[in-house]
Amino acid sequence: MAILIKEEIITKSAAAQLGHSSREATPTCYIAKPAQAPDVSEVLNRLGALVSERRGGGS
Repeated sequence: MAILIKEEIITKSAAAQLGHSSREATPTCYIAKPAQAPDVSEVLNRLGALVSERRGGGS
């Protein structure tokens, strides 16, 4: 949720600064998207182990 809010505020601010009448062009043309998502595999592995443990299938 926080990321969505942050991105929305950044997009609105950028559109206003650039004088865009519509915010739709701003993210497409001016806000770069990361080429690759950060590696969160360690967190996902811990989460998977926790869920497995709670279901009685611990390792």
